[in-house]
Amino acid sequence: MKDSLSRVVAFFATLDLSEEDIHRLVTELKSLTSEEINARVSSLRHAGQAHFFDEATSKSSEKKHLAQSRDASVGERVERLLRAEAGLTTAQAVEKLSLRLADLGLVAREDVPALSRKSLRDWVGRLTQRVPPKDILRCATILRNEHVHRPIRDWTLSRAEK
Repeated sequence: MKDSLSRVVAFFATLDLSEEDIHRLVTELKSLTSEEINARVSSLRHAGQAHFFDEATSKSSEKKHLAQSRDASVGERVERLLRAEAGLTTAQAVEKLSLRLADLGLVAREDVPALSRKSLRDWVGRLTQRVPPKDILRCATILRNEHVHRPIRDWTLSRAEK
């Protein structure tokens, strides 16, 4: 019971309630029966809002979600940098990124996962298990900049004009 009380008081503290608000809340809670309180709690749980009240559960699921979305966003960002902006094919992007990472000593060439038939995003997701996402993004950005800022020749000179 003491643990539950500590959790409720901690919850009150996070709400940043004034003393007057806390007094009104306690008074209102006293006026309700335990069945009424249980019904309201159940209603909130069924509505999918209970995760706001359980700090430990929400923090844990939030961390998992952030880790998953971070890995997904790394794949999305690499895909945008190398496919959309640099204009590379998936195979070219995998080859160039793999070589760059290996040249920098961030991963051994044989430890780079194969592309298989999955998307570039999936490949990057598997790569993040071996190479930190920040290093993958750094290398992808460098490759993107090399391709985007390389000189483009609209026309070529004939041998006689060179």
